[in-house]
Amino acid sequence: MANTNLTNLAGALKRNYNDGSDIMTNQQNLYAPFWNKIKTSSLKPSGDGIYNSVVMEGNERGGAIFENQAFFEPDSVKPVQPRIKSKTVQWNFEITGKAIRLSASDKVAFGRAVDEQQKDNMKRMLMDLNRQANGTGTGQISLANGAGVGSTQLIVDDPFPFRVGMRIDVWTAINGVKEVSGVRINNVNYETSTLTLAAAQNWSDNSIIVKELILDGVSPGNFKELNGTQAIADTNVFSTIFEGIDVTQYPIWQGNVVDGGGAPVSQDLLLKTNNRIAVTGGSTPDILKSNYGQARNYQAQELPKTRYEPGEIKGGVVVLKWQNMEWIVDWTYPIGEVAMLSSQNIEKFQTRDMHLADETGNTLYQIPGYDNIGGYYIYEGDIGTWKRNAHGRLTNLLEPLF
Repeated sequence: MANTNLTNLAGALKRNYNDGSDIMTNQQNLYAPFWNKIKTSSLKPSGDGIYNSVVMEGNERGGAIFENQAFFEPDSVKPVQPRIKSKTVQWNFEITGKAIRLSASDKVAFGRAVDEQQKDNMKRMLMDLNRQANGTGTGQISLANGAGVGSTQLIVDDPFPFRVGMRIDVWTAINGVKEVSGVRINNVNYETSTLTLAAAQNWSDNSIIVKELILDGVSPGNFKELNGTQAIADTNVFSTIFEGIDVTQYPIWQGNVVDGGGAPVSQDLLLKTNNRIAVTGGSTPDILKSNYGQARNYQAQELPKTRYEPGEIKGGVVVLKWQNMEWIVDWTYPIGEVAMLSSQNIEKFQTRDMHLADETGNTLYQIPGYDNIGGYYIYEGDIGTWKRNAHGRLTNLLEPLF
């Protein structure tokens, strides 16, 4: 690579690190356990999104009559049009001019350095897409557990989605007051649920914690992050508007949320959630999802009650299941709850999957004033459903100590 330049370096990156490449596929399998379980729709959102017709109320005026009784007058069907819009997630990277010039004398070292950098970029972006696929759709990652005044120690309700190096904002509420802006996380203590911040800050109890700039400029029903599991299987806690439809006008347009009452996850609570979905949504869930804590509680309390027929029994659990449903264990899924989803009723509506920006002049570009070149990965799309009540969440469960 003695003649390394932007053109041939960009070509090598596109061949090896773009959507559909073996490296990209391997990274998805390693770092995005739920992301790959969501099927991809054949429909691609246009600039105005994708519309569909969903019936919120049908004609129920019919029934038994006497021989000479007049027929019932039919009621009108009430269809609405949910809309799924394409959202954008972007991830920058830079390569120094010194590293590029290294290719002239040691192309092996240069190749290894670029390979490690690109794999790390992919990993971090995929983990963030997976986090969003688990989340509220608003950008909310967790809440502050207690107020802080001139402090660098921010205790949160759920520490697991946070990463060292992540920059966060803290808001009193969506469209409220921004109390903390773009502060870096220097450490995450999972045992104490504490984020160590790079600089002392002030915040209120129960303030909303998001990645930097995520709540800037948003409005109800028009958020930047993807609609995740908590958004889809929600009533109206995180937002009253979902896919452009106001839940207060159409109460049927909501997910099934079952309150566990602070108890450990159990067969009865799982059956209750399953039954709720079957009755209200007429669907059979086929995916369970939780963090490690809830999977641990289930294995510790419920699996010992299982009766086995004579035969070969293997120690341990290779794939955790409940009633033939695969139980996805994802350490970034919110604590204290289990999701129950219908894979046939949740899709990724993508303009394009995660890829290295490959429009002319965008794959790699000189950063003005610096001896660096830059590039970025980008995802365009969203996660959606046309049948929101086909999904549920079992919430307020006892969470074991980490």
